[in-house]
Amino acid sequence: MKIRGKKAAAFVICLALLISLMPFGSSAALNYDIYLLIGSDAPRVGLTMYAYPVSITGADPDSLNFKYEWQLSDDGVSGFTTVHRSSEYTPAAGNQGKYVRLVMNEEKNGVTVISSVLPIMDGANYTIRGKADVSGNAKEGQTVTGKLNGIVGKTKDYTDELDNYITYWWEESENGKWFDIIPGSVGRVKMSFDSNDIGKYYRFVVACTGGDMYMGTVFSSSMKVVSLKVGEDSALAAAGGIEDIAPDITVSEGGKTLAYDYGRSILIVPDEGYVVSSITRNGEKLAISDRLVNLDENDVIEIVFRQSDSALGIKHKYDEFTDISGHWAYDAICYMVESGLASGTSATTFSPDERITRAMLVTMLGRLEKATAGKSCPFGDVPAGSYYESYVTWANEKGIVTGDSASSFYPDRPLTRQELAAIIYRYAKYKEKSLKYSPEIFENYTDSSEIADWAVHAVGYCVENQIMNGRTASTIEPEGTATRAEVATILYRFLR
Repeated sequence: MKIRGKKAAAFVICLALLISLMPFGSSAALNYDIYLLIGSDAPRVGLTMYAYPVSITGADPDSLNFKYEWQLSDDGVSGFTTVHRSSEYTPAAGNQGKYVRLVMNEEKNGVTVISSVLPIMDGANYTIRGKADVSGNAKEGQTVTGKLNGIVGKTKDYTDELDNYITYWWEESENGKWFDIIPGSVGRVKMSFDSNDIGKYYRFVVACTGGDMYMGTVFSSSMKVVSLKVGEDSALAAAGGIEDIAPDITVSEGGKTLAYDYGRSILIVPDEGYVVSSITRNGEKLAISDRLVNLDENDVIEIVFRQSDSALGIKHKYDEFTDISGHWAYDAICYMVESGLASGTSATTFSPDERITRAMLVTMLGRLEKATAGKSCPFGDVPAGSYYESYVTWANEKGIVTGDSASSFYPDRPLTRQELAAIIYRYAKYKEKSLKYSPEIFENYTDSSEIADWAVHAVGYCVENQIMNGRTASTIEPEGTATRAEVATILYRFLR
């Protein structure tokens, strides 16, 4: 994918709005601006907008706690109503013609900034989604290549035309929370890191705008630049009074590990044609991951690799799906389908980005347990003979799900992320797994205070055990709706 001529700079100006308004409320020394990344010429139905505080002065950024309120108005002048509370917002169908603004408040200092009022337009014909892939932490001296996975639209014949409208850049952050565009990085697919970058966070961003044709912005996961040179780690440790550690790590054929953070973390790197089969820590099986962190000197780690199915020429049920190739949840989707725990929405589609309902999740868990119910279903809104009736009844008997009232389950209601975490947490309790978590796990998430009281422990358990990740590096979005891909990934991690 190329960006031609001087379009790259123009795109960034079009996509990002820096809102510099006088703060309201307290007369504190704190000041900041709102950075709105819209991904189009204006807010559009179905297109996610992203907000960040930037140009922060008068306070330590790490000590701040920002709240976000997206507000809609019919005329753009009065009657603004809050419709969403997180750093991201996607206007729903039916909101075209209305007006949107963002109210951002820093709670500790009582400083509020309000963005400009912007009109909401119709959606685009094509939207880029998915993930701007980079994987793992970045090593000092390493060159990382970003790439775009996932384009959603009415046709796949997009490549040549899309090439005229797409741009990309790199962003950096000192704390992994708020990112700034790196000057001179627009149009650069590759980024190299040196010793000056150690400890900083980076991410790759792909954005697209082309009238009503192509729109959207996707972000990679954030990468922390680390030193993987043992000698240098030792020197830094000696200077800082931190000792290197060496956990007992056993690795099978088919991959290797790379230690960083003075031996307290490792990257797990399969060879080409191999995947991670299992990870155990002190005899306890862990979820499949590309790294382990917060290791101890006395930890005993065993990592087993196996040849990938594609390398062995094995074909599967999911080979018929045309909408999962390149998707960030590809491995999880394949596992769930092959295990019979999930099925497609048609013979050729899985619909990974569609919302998942309460009934769908309970059905997956019921199939996993080969569940049968001993009682009649207590919920009046669960139809007799429906594909999920026996599974809802079983899950209710085992305390895995409850209704929103004594007689209603709302099977067709989309699951929120915190509801998803709560059900997985109760399922883990049913399976007699350890349910511990450390409250410090929320420190890197700016919206953790938005988690409902009844879901805090469940979300904490899922995040700490790497069953659920944040929607972004700094947000959990507890009230955001879960997708089929997210649920497949969460169950995949839980089971493996």
